Amino acid sequence: MDALYLTGGVRYNHDKKTSANETPPGSPLISDSTDFNNTSPRAVVRYEFSPRTSTYFSYTQGFKSGTYNAVTPLGAENPARPETVKAYEIGVKTTPTPGVTINAAAYHYDYTDLQEQIIENVPGTAANETITLNAPQAKIDGVELDGDFRPMRNLGFGVGMNWMNPRITNFNNASVLLPRTATPPGGTPGTTASGTTCAVGVAPLCGNYAVPYGVSIDGDQLIRAAKFTINLDANYKVPLPFGALAFDANGFYSTKYYLDLNNTVGQGAYKVVNASVSFISPDEHWTVKVFGENLTDTYYVMAFLQTASTDNAAYNKPRWFGGSVAYRF
Repeated sequence: MDALYLTGGVRYNHDKKTSANETPPGSPLISDSTDFNNTSPRAVVRYEFSPRTSTYFSYTQGFKSGTYNAVTPLGAENPARPETVKAYEIGVKTTPTPGVTINAAAYHYDYTDLQEQIIENVPGTAANETITLNAPQAKIDGVELDGDFRPMRNLGFGVGMNWMNPRITNFNNASVLLPRTATPPGGTPGTTASGTTCAVGVAPLCGNYAVPYGVSIDGDQLIRAAKFTINLDANYKVPLPFGALAFDANGFYSTKYYLDLNNTVGQGAYKVVNASVSFISPDEHWTVKVFGENLTDTYYVMAFLQTASTDNAAYNKPRWFGGSVAYRF
């Protein structure tokens, strides 16, 4: 049929990975090697109701190779299984009138053996190490909407929104960290696992508590997955006798999301606004730009690492300004 399009594909992966660890130096070498194979199909059905409107349904399988965390002896000989996903998406793309574009989609992702890092107790010691293990099942259901509106040739607006429910649906044998304010295994609130009372200045004694396998985190939210986000942008170009000025602004908002699988540490809702002004030469070869980033001076987590003693966060830049000069050939 003239308006019906079918697309199909298949991908085959063969990965061979080898790990090695010698900790401390001079100790017996721990090594392992594994092959990971996968065949993933993809199929898309698209139908054009009109030259400006089409709908589609897609089914895609994805594959992430198994892996070692060879920085630790335990991780060097215990590979995580491959992570796979079955992704379903249905959507519509339309340009109802010139200058207006609207796209909408609903999606469902079904993960098997989702790879996650957990804290593991080192046998025979009080130390902990991080290894990569698999959460048996996780799912994401979501809806996204984006659009562009250009009421004038030199003026444009854009919006993008995403709602989703990212959750672990089957992981009842996890190893997690409890915050220092929680009750340690076999202890009482406000003490370490050995019974030491937590107080200011003894953070190493009152850090997080590593809980071995056996914790259920079914229903917990996936890490770094906000339930709602929105992007807004606007741009305006002013022609000049000797070139042009381009004004751009964009904003981003995110609801709260979690940074650990146990959903005890999170990044609160935040917003970021950026803006720039550019001069463009008449031949469009030269662009001189001045910009301001994070104009709301928002502090939000860029990187996070949780250990048995501390929660470590690196934050993004505060409000800052800069400029650039570019030449396009």
